[in-house]
Amino acid sequence: MALRPCPECGHNVSTRAGSCPNCGFPFERLIQEQPQQGGNGLSFWGVVGAIIVAVLILSLF
Repeated sequence: MALRPCPECGHNVSTRAGSCPNCGFPFERLIQEQPQQGGNGLSFWGVVGAIIVAVLILSLF
């Protein structure tokens, strides 16, 4: 469990908390505003795998 400072009051709050226990600032708002990270790793490796398979198949002919 990591701690982060509340952007409203500066109180250290767990990263799992939904809001600051000191001032009530809602962290759900921050989570929704942050861009999604990751998730593209599988599609990248899928494309790489498809290219490798295509090269191997074409090399047989």
